[in-house]
Amino acid sequence: MLNLHRLTVKVAILLLSGTVLLSGCKKKEEFNEIYELDAFNALPGSNGKIKVKTDEQWISVLYANLFQRAISTKLLNEMINSIYSVGDKEVAHEKIIAKFMVTPGLKIPSNAEMRQDIDGFLNDTYKRFFVRNISAAEKAWFKDYIEKTPEVTVEFIFTAFALSNEYQFY
Repeated sequence: MLNLHRLTVKVAILLLSGTVLLSGCKKKEEFNEIYELDAFNALPGSNGKIKVKTDEQWISVLYANLFQRAISTKLLNEMINSIYSVGDKEVAHEKIIAKFMVTPGLKIPSNAEMRQDIDGFLNDTYKRFFVRNISAAEKAWFKDYIEKTPEVTVEFIFTAFALSNEYQFY
């Protein structure tokens, strides 16, 4: 009698499982709803620039951005050797920028000029470093940052641009 009861329970569980499985295998209804979304282009962090600058290119372009003239071959070789001697490329880049920021002949706006015309400064900086126009979101963020952070300097902003991911590409 006990075996018959167990058999009945097993059959009931098997039938219930089969019913659940079969009832769950119904064809889904087709939905033909269309969602109209506005298309937009999302750009990668390098803003569409896909080729990484060589060390020579990075130094040459940086020097031209900061001094508004071409770098000498001698100085370029010294900077390349400094990158190879340090080992850590990011640290070497920081050291090169720091050296350039205290080198005579640096042609960058003063902090007063930056604060007098923040919009103009940002437009010029984006064109100078990224060779493109600044977006509305970038301008809003940077303008707010400069206005609310009195200790930020042109040197600080130029250093940030030179070390940015986008500046590493062309």
